[in-house]
Amino acid sequence: VGEKRYQQGAPQEAGALLAASDFVATKSDLALSIVVIVDRERAGATPFALSREALLELGQSCLKYTGSVNGSKMPVSIAIYEVGDGPASDADQKRLALLQQGPPNKAKVHIHTFYVDAQNKTVWNTAAFNGFFRGRRFVERALTEPRKSDSELFVPDAALPTHTRPPLATAGVLLALIAMFVVEQIAKVGTPAQGVLGVDGETLFALGAMSGNQVLKSGEWYRLLTAALLHADAVHLLFNGIALGLAGYLLESLLGRAWFLSLFFIGALGGSLMGLVVNPAEGTSVGASGAVMGLLAAALVAATRYPPGAQRTQIQAQLMQFLIPSLIPLATQREGGHVDFAAHFGGAIVGGLAGLALMKLWPRNAVSPKFPRITQAFALLCVGLVAISVIAAKHHYPDYAGDLLVDDALIPKQTERATAEVERWGAGHPRDPRVHFYRALRLLDENDEARGEAELRAALAERHIFARSFSNGRLEAAIRSLLCRLLLHQGKLDEAKREAQPLCRGGAPGSADELRELGLCD
Repeated sequence: VGEKRYQQGAPQEAGALLAASDFVATKSDLALSIVVIVDRERAGATPFALSREALLELGQSCLKYTGSVNGSKMPVSIAIYEVGDGPASDADQKRLALLQQGPPNKAKVHIHTFYVDAQNKTVWNTAAFNGFFRGRRFVERALTEPRKSDSELFVPDAALPTHTRPPLATAGVLLALIAMFVVEQIAKVGTPAQGVLGVDGETLFALGAMSGNQVLKSGEWYRLLTAALLHADAVHLLFNGIALGLAGYLLESLLGRAWFLSLFFIGALGGSLMGLVVNPAEGTSVGASGAVMGLLAAALVAATRYPPGAQRTQIQAQLMQFLIPSLIPLATQREGGHVDFAAHFGGAIVGGLAGLALMKLWPRNAVSPKFPRITQAFALLCVGLVAISVIAAKHHYPDYAGDLLVDDALIPKQTERATAEVERWGAGHPRDPRVHFYRALRLLDENDEARGEAELRAALAERHIFARSFSNGRLEAAIRSLLCRLLLHQGKLDEAKREAQPLCRGGAPGSADELRELGLCD
């Protein structure tokens, strides 16, 4: 009642619980939670007597007090605690286990049973993790920690802000996302994409889409943040914008702009890091979904600051209408694209954890969370990191955008002809590594080793193009092998060994065999 904000008593439909126990308390949010305590220590006490069937019928009659999410009723949870002065007997364990793990329950009624050994200060339960996520840990602390006074338990809730802060930060983030989408439309470099105002993958990649290969192999860390600013089409942006507006309006009015911006950043980073771990390294993804899921999860936790009642239930229902379907694959498939569920889950997990941490830092009798200056400084740091990431993406954009590569159909299949005609088919594409390579072959045929070496080095310098368009490593291996042989021919053994190291350490399959024969791989 003090810490968890339960109300003593039960709905009239659950009156049988009052007669079968010593204490009943209820908490109503989206779901309805009923706690039943049976004091087996008192003289003449008897075990809890209601059957599983009676509990299910009783719980089902209380479903009218729960909210709905996407048309689905939230459950009724009944937790039964028997408190004794010694360990639970085998008969007690079997009886309580049958209440919890009886025949299949199609109704949305969840029954949890516990036996509290007050003498030995232990709690028994048959659920997964021994009921760790169903209240066991809370009861164990009550058994073992010093007893709290009423003043410590019954801390009055501070009044929530009476005025609604203008959601300026939310509006600012939405405008930033829209501005980036306009940039996407202007910067299109590839073929038309599906969807309303769809943006092709080449453009998104050039502007900073999330890519495991680029982050891990090329050190392009900025993609962890810029990916959250990009969207595949107008529908993608619209849905994320609606969810962002809903969560942002609540969080800004309740927590302030600094917490909102911090949570957006944390969700975006959490979604990208989860994608980095789970998704294929060669894949790409974009969207503010991870950040939005983080905001929704944090807002769902923060909504518990509102007093129990219709307002809090409505807020939580609206948040879950966006959050839950976004974590279900079949509910969020979009035509013309794939949903990055790793980003969704990553954002939701870190957002939920951040929300829980926020609640720990927010005394019930305080109007706002602790450490406002630190939060403001962190929010400014987050904004700064995002700005730096955008600048880095702009710096790298020329490495990926534009018509950098020659159409494969224009390159002659025969090596001799491709070498002789390189200036014709390579015209207008000076950065294509294949142009440098075939030009180097022509120059070496003409015994111009200095210029040939320069062309090979220029080709290898286009590491971004290799990573994007020639990721199998064969072209880079061919160019590097030729450079190593040229350096060896010039008597530059140490330099040849240095250039050979990327292939010796693990280039394309078979690429290091010849170099080993030449003694270039230690």
